[in-house]
Amino acid sequence: MRSFIAIPIPADASRQLATEKTKLQLPPGCRWVEAGNLHITLVFLGEQPQAKLALLAEKLQQALAGITAIQIQLEKIGGFPSHKSQIIAAHVASNPALARLQASVVECVEAEGITLDSKPFIPHITLAYSKRPLLIQNQPTSIGFDADAVHLTHSKQTPQGSNYTCLKQIALHSRH
Repeated sequence: MRSFIAIPIPADASRQLATEKTKLQLPPGCRWVEAGNLHITLVFLGEQPQAKLALLAEKLQQALAGITAIQIQLEKIGGFPSHKSQIIAAHVASNPALARLQASVVECVEAEGITLDSKPFIPHITLAYSKRPLLIQNQPTSIGFDADAVHLTHSKQTPQGSNYTCLKQIALHSRH
């Protein structure tokens, strides 16, 4: 099963992002990500057997048991990873707590024998895809939200885009 571990985006923040994206002057042919599919990927797992994912879900529950919800602040909307790109994303402001959460997830995944790629963690929310590179002018944004859960998610590719199914939701402790 093609899968990843991510922070889901709350409905209120998704609505705010929908308002922000209307300000972008994107050419026809860009494919917007559905609001319910918005997330911050912590690790991409690739294809994994269902049994391994079931075991990983339980290990993640244990590994993240003491972690508190994290305040996420978005700083800009633009191309990802650079201003000339085929991906339009909301970029997450530097956040040590988010980096620690991601490192905890990586440690748990690798302890289960899953090999991850060596790409650096650059937290973002993919908003749209373009068939060709676009030159995107970054737009500042001040959207913020509490990341209060982590999802182990199955991703099924279709011609219309990806369909996501949450296999396991792990709640983070309330900050209040």
